Amino acid sequence: MIYFGERLKQLRIEAGYSQLDLAEVLGLSRSAICYYEKSKRNPSTEIIVKISEFFDIPVDSLLELNNRVTLDVSGLTGEEIKSLQRTINKYRKKHEKEKTPEK
Repeated sequence: MIYFGERLKQLRIEAGYSQLDLAEVLGLSRSAICYYEKSKRNPSTEIIVKISEFFDIPVDSLLELNNRVTLDVSGLTGEEIKSLQRTINKYRKKHEKEKTPEK
């Protein structure tokens, strides 16, 4: 599981920003970014929203609240979507059987 601080650091580095750069964009101090990245402090809800907007990602992705992947099914027919869902369900069942230890 990736914690908020690790996720923030990952996003910042991938975007090519220093802690100071990100702090200036968000109207914070560099030390605040440092504390967030080291998980020594938690940002306010307002700061979390600013960060998610800056990196153009949903808040739940920033906070790693789930590990769901969103699929773009636009352009698919209802039957194609149902077929895709059946395939996913078959994969899940097969994967669960593989994870179950044999007795």
